[in-house]
Amino acid sequence: MAKLSHYCEHSLVLLGASVVRLLSESSADRLGSFMGRSAYKLLKSRRNIAIKNLSLAFPDRDQSELEQISKEVFQNVGQTAVEVARFGVTTPERVKEIVIPSGREQLDRAMAAGKGGIFLTAHFGNWELSASWLAAMGYPIDILVLAQHNDMFDRMLNRFRNIMGVGTLLVGQNTRDIFRALKQNKLVGIAPDQHDPSRNLIIDFFGRKAAAAKGPALFSIKTGAPILPFLLRRLRYDRHEFICGVPIFPPIGGDETEKVTKMVCEYHRFYEEVISRYPGQWMWTHRRWKAADD
Repeated sequence: MAKLSHYCEHSLVLLGASVVRLLSESSADRLGSFMGRSAYKLLKSRRNIAIKNLSLAFPDRDQSELEQISKEVFQNVGQTAVEVARFGVTTPERVKEIVIPSGREQLDRAMAAGKGGIFLTAHFGNWELSASWLAAMGYPIDILVLAQHNDMFDRMLNRFRNIMGVGTLLVGQNTRDIFRALKQNKLVGIAPDQHDPSRNLIIDFFGRKAAAAKGPALFSIKTGAPILPFLLRRLRYDRHEFICGVPIFPPIGGDETEKVTKMVCEYHRFYEEVISRYPGQWMWTHRRWKAADD
């Protein structure tokens, strides 16, 4: 039986989602921005994590600039939450209108090869919208998701995803589902930009030690599916722009460990380059560098 707190949390989220679904796009965006700014003020521990992470990644930037970037981070998360809650009201046809595409030739080439593709993104801009755009454009996609602590909220979030034509695969449940999806020539969406608890691979990320997941590279090596790096940058509430990186294929030669390390480092360099240009759109509130802090 779910805890009473879960029922209360779910009820509040459901009420909030119902409200934003009645608003216009611009009004909903203003509400999301307000929610993000309020969270910046109220969630002191997360705010401090974000500012500390930013100061370590960008030591040459002054405190006022770091605080401003941190505010943008919270605002972006608030806007993203509202946009996800409006999935369904925001139709696939509308998604096609608000997203500026880039790199479609890479997607089409992967689909033509028949091995599927690993659509690699990050918690950047509205990362959920990127999968919705792919589905709206006719690319079959399943995304890897973490189970939320609140089962009711978890089911609601997945319903929003499914409404947009996006399938979900639970992280850690059955890796065969991932191989099956790739064999069916689907895209598998993964956002491996956060700390990997297994700590099996330590890389350099923004000049600090970070534990990185091997999964995307291993799936690519074992299936031949390319890793397709994409980030969706927020321009405003009704305009988002894809930034695409160079497709990553398994290196020729070397053992599996060497191949995995090279591929993981390659897409983290893509992350670094884009995040450095638009730092206010990445989720700095996460303790990404636990490996360095221990």
